[in-house]
Amino acid sequence: MHIFTTDKLFDWKSLDDAPDLKIIQSFLNVLPDEKILVALRTRRYKGRNDYPVSVLWRVHLLRYILRHPDMAACLADLGRNPLLRELCLIDSPAGVPKPWNMSRFEEVLGEPKHLTLLREMFNKLIRKLGSVVPDLGQHTAADSACLKARADTHPENDTSGLPQPTGGKKEYRDEKGQVVRSFIWFGYKFHLLVDVKHEVILTWHITTATDDDAGEIPKLLAQALSNVPQGRMETLGL
Repeated sequence: MHIFTTDKLFDWKSLDDAPDLKIIQSFLNVLPDEKILVALRTRRYKGRNDYPVSVLWRVHLLRYILRHPDMAACLADLGRNPLLRELCLIDSPAGVPKPWNMSRFEEVLGEPKHLTLLREMFNKLIRKLGSVVPDLGQHTAADSACLKARADTHPENDTSGLPQPTGGKKEYRDEKGQVVRSFIWFGYKFHLLVDVKHEVILTWHITTATDDDAGEIPKLLAQALSNVPQGRMETLGL
C-alpha cells in the first residue's frame, strides 16, 4: 500500500537557516510595512539621517529571517556579504549600522504607537493568509511562556507602555496534582493563540510575569476571531 502525505503549510524543521536571497527579497516585498515606515520617518523628522529608517528596519528584520542569535552576528554578516547589504539598501560596508544605532532604533520601535502599527501589520498578514488557506484557524490552542527581560535602570524614561518586569513562576503538576517541576524567571509572559495543524500564530499578547493565563483567553480569542474568516474556528484547546 502506498500512503501519500502532503507537507505542512509551514514545515518549521525544514526551514533553511540561511534562506536564499530570493526568499528574503520576496518577504521584504510582501510585508505591509508602509505605515510603520511613515511613522518612524515622521518621528525622526529633522534628526540625523546617517542611517535611513528603511535601512534600520530591514536590518532589524534580517536578524530574524537569518536566525542570527543576536544583532552583532547580523551586522557582521552584513559587513562581509554585499548581496545582503544590497537587500538592506546599504551601498558599502561603511553603511552598515553600528550596534548602538540598532539598539536605539529598537527602543523607538517599542514605543506604543509603533507597537500598535506592528500589531496591525501582523493582523493584516494573518488575515491575508487565512483568505488563501481554507483551514487556517479551524483548530486552535492557547498557551503562554516566559519572556525574559532586565529591569530598566531608568523606568521614568520608559515609553513602551509595558509595566516593569517582575518575577514569575510556572509549576507543572502530575495527574495527582503534585508539583513535579517548576520554572522561575524574571521578565514578562507572552500569550499565544495558534493554529495547531499549521503551527501558525493567530494572535499574541504580552503581560506581566504574574498575570493569570485564563484572564487573557477572552482577549486572545476575540482578536483571533477577527483574524480568520467568520465561522471557521471550531475548537480551542487550553
